[in-house]
Amino acid sequence: MLLVSVFAACGNGFAGEYGHSVNGTWETIMTFKGNGEVELDMMGNIMVGKYEVKDGKVYITGGKGGQTQAFRIDEQGCIDGGMLFGTMCRKQ
Repeated sequence: MLLVSVFAACGNGFAGEYGHSVNGTWETIMTFKGNGEVELDMMGNIMVGKYEVKDGKVYITGGKGGQTQAFRIDEQGCIDGGMLFGTMCRKQ
């Protein structure tokens, strides 16, 4: 399984918690730090990685072998996490 981690640099609008509501309860999936680091919550296991935002995508690198995963950023600034994560928006 591809293990992914972190997002983009300062000033790109990515900071804080990204996730979605499940039955009225907020579920944080990714937490973007100000230093280019991201924490990814995978069913209670926290993975740490690096991220970069470019070309309308966030590239997260981490996990075994340092693999990189690209996620599309939609028009509302939410992240398309595909079937694994779903759509993740910034916590309000």
